[in-house]
Order: sequence, then structure tokens, then C-alpha cells
Amino acid sequence: MTSLREDTKVNDGLGIKVIRYNSWQRKAKRAFGLEPRTVKANANCKSTSLDLADHTFGCGFLTAQVRRWNSERKQYNDWQVITENQHNLLTNGGRDFFHQQCYKDSGLGTAGTAWVAVTTTAVTPAAGDTTLSGEMTTLGFARALGTYAHTAGTNATTNTVTYTATGTATNVQASGLFNQLAVGGTLSHEATFTATSFVSGDQLGLTWTLNLG
Repeated sequence: MTSLREDTKVNDGLGIKVIRYNSWQRKAKRAFGLEPRTVKANANCKSTSLDLADHTFGCGFLTAQVRRWNSERKQYNDWQVITENQHNLLTNGGRDFFHQQCYKDSGLGTAGTAWVAVTTTAVTPAAGDTTLSGEMTTLGFARALGTYAHTAGTNATTNTVTYTATGTATNVQASGLFNQLAVGGTLSHEATFTATSFVSGDQLGLTWTLNLG
């Protein structure tokens, strides 16, 4: 099988190489303990541990992957990680929403923030944000309901979604979680990832990992 191309992207002076998630190089690094197991802390959470038990309320990560459609082979290539374990930012509105959902006896929302949105806008996540600037609504990247997964007794929830491009989308680079399908509602979390372009048939996979405790 032909190996996948490895792209180097530059953003704010930082070169990021896109590699296959399960490449033999990464397996070897993990086996010998050479792969970093920490992430950069942000304003929400001072911890750099990948163990969510070490984090504060609302602190979690976003991982973004791309899968290219191979028109010659008529099948998808392997998933490639473009951003791994990027800290999300819990907005003020999201914090208020969760406190109300968990503790208030009235005025509760009808659903949690399970809908995932993406944008091509170079946003800088801020606690006061109430919308995802430039949110995409076409080309296969409209807001979508993510798949919820949680193991009882643990401190983390994951929300995963896969978008399939129906046309050319340039520099998709940020995501947010909302409590409804229609544009609007409460933005609870947002995070950026490496700006990546897509042509029809390519796929973007996002995994939100969220802490509540």
C-alpha cells in the first residue's frame, strides 16, 4: 500500500506535520515512552496532564483528524491527525448553562451542548464568546449532532462527529459546542485546530473530550 503524504503546515511560526495516527513511528514512541504525554495549559486549566482527573470543571481537549478520499482507489485513506489534545475553552455562557442544568429546578434547557459546529474563521477563543464567528452552514460542514459516550463513574465524556465535504472548503480551523441544531443557542466550549482545506469527499473527524468534576 502506498504510504500517505505527510504535509507540513505553518501557523504563527510553528510548523505542524500531519502524520498517520497509528503510524509505526508513533507506536514505537509510545512503546518506549518517547511520545509527550502532556499538553499546553490554557487560562481555563493550569494542569498540563492528559489525565482529566487532574483538571478543573469544564477543562478538556479537542482532537481533529482528516481523511482524504482516494479517487483512484475509490476508498478512503487512513485518518491523519491534524491537531491532537488541544485545550478547549469553557465560555461564560457555557458555565452558566451547566450550573443551571445541574442544579436549578426550573428554566432548564431541553438538551445538553451536543451539537458540533465548525468555522473557517481564525477565531481566538474567549470566555465572553456567544457565537462561533463565521460558522459554516454549507459544503457538508453544517452543525451536526455528535455521538455521546460516557462510562458511569468516570470523570470524562467524549463527543465525536465526522463531516464529509460536498465541495471545496478552505481553512477549516475551529469548532464549538452548542445546545441546539439551528444556528444560535448556547455556545459552551470552543477550540481551534490546524487550518486544513478539503475537497469533495474528504472527511474531518472531531473528538471533544470533556471533564465534569
